[in-house]
Amino acid sequence: MAAAAAAAAKRKKKAGASDEAVPDMPEPEVLSCDMPEEDCAKVFRMAAVALDKEKIEKDQATYIKKELEKEFGGMWHCILGACYGVSVTNETKSLLFFKTGLRYVLVFRTLDEEKQAIENTPAPTGEGGDVEDDMLEGDEEGEPEGDE
Repeated sequence: MAAAAAAAAKRKKKAGASDEAVPDMPEPEVLSCDMPEEDCAKVFRMAAVALDKEKIEKDQATYIKKELEKEFGGMWHCILGACYGVSVTNETKSLLFFKTGLRYVLVFRTLDEEKQAIENTPAPTGEGGDVEDDMLEGDEEGEPEGDE
């Protein structure tokens, strides 16, 4: 009997991280979500591991944030604690707010700064921006305007 248990433990140890047992945590109560259900399940597993592995809330939030960035890419944020107020802007299909035990956990993704800078760059207005337009001002032979 002991040999069978040892063999099972050995197989479990060889299995990948996805096969690891998820630590126990109180059943999550979803308060707000626009994420696909399977992604929510992944976040719950990340939170369970973080709450079991790390003892300080800041470290728990950092663990979840890094795992989200590895799993889903992009720039993620995690706010975790018993009491806080927050107002955020997030990408669609990337927000999950839930309660587990006495802790509230909010995770969301935002555009990274580089993408945001590119997307927020105003389009050229045509005033003073085109060298060719400035060169064409003048008479038909391409000579600059002015007195001769």
